[in-house]
Amino acid sequence: MATASNVAGTNPAQAQEFTRPVRSLWSDAWLRLRRNRLAMASIVYLFLLALVAIFAPVIAPHSPGRPTTTELRERGVYRQAAWVVDEKNPKRSGIWKFPLGTDSAGGDVLSRLIYGTRVSMVVGFIPMIFTLTIGITIGLISGFAGGKLDSLLMRFTDIIFSLPDILFFIIVQTAFSQTAFGKTFNGLLLIFLSFSAVNWASVSRLVRGQVLSLKEKEFVEAAEAVGVRRGSILFRHILPNTLAPIIVAGAFIVPSAIVTEATLSFLGIGIQPDTNPNNPFPTSWGQMILEGKSAIDSQPWILIASAIAIASITIAFVALGDGLRDALDPRQ
Repeated sequence: MATASNVAGTNPAQAQEFTRPVRSLWSDAWLRLRRNRLAMASIVYLFLLALVAIFAPVIAPHSPGRPTTTELRERGVYRQAAWVVDEKNPKRSGIWKFPLGTDSAGGDVLSRLIYGTRVSMVVGFIPMIFTLTIGITIGLISGFAGGKLDSLLMRFTDIIFSLPDILFFIIVQTAFSQTAFGKTFNGLLLIFLSFSAVNWASVSRLVRGQVLSLKEKEFVEAAEAVGVRRGSILFRHILPNTLAPIIVAGAFIVPSAIVTEATLSFLGIGIQPDTNPNNPFPTSWGQMILEGKSAIDSQPWILIASAIAIASITIAFVALGDGLRDALDPRQ
């Protein structure tokens, strides 16, 4: 008996190719992302940083901001990195007890760097959640409702979008940093809200554009024809089809938030230093850059280590965002 492939005039290899299981958008995107070596390396690196942030008290050799009795004798004297020998002042020579040296208070630079990972990871992901939530909500309502509500929401979005970000952050931090609210979690909560308050506008515009395009598609018209509720159409049909650009936008929001926190801390209006050993966020990389700037000649590794950390995590998120953008592009 002739097989289906013979009847169709194709060979078995072609038949096997034609009968290959159909993959979804997400499985196809994952396969394309796996082929992007830089994006996969970024995922591994960020996963390791997440482990460092979670297990900082176990990994850090010393408690940041709270020197031991031996270190207190050396307050005001920067100890160099472990591989540096200072023949003029033996107290400044490096020892492997402090691989990256100490700061002016006798604190271990490596321990501060490890605990600073917590701040960068938290300040990246928490504002991203707030920003995406606000932006997606307003974008969905504006694009789907249309009419006067759409015009009103978009004019409000334009006003927010026109605000200069860094100036807004400086004003908010200066005005509220000394209040009880501003001191919550060493000022992290204020940074979360101030960042989210102005950065949702770009997400809202993106989502609105996607919704305006999708609501004219045939599958939406079919759902309306069979009597599906508008709320179900919005959340079960339109929202899932906007997730790809939203995920990419979220990947780029994280490094922006990390750099913003580092900038504010460098200006002295970001996260507030704390010597309480029970505080989970005692220091940040931005604070280290601020201190390292004035100690660049005495102890350059305070500045160098924190600058490398900020640059590496920013590059990792940008590379991941580029990989996600290529993987989720339906034209690929």
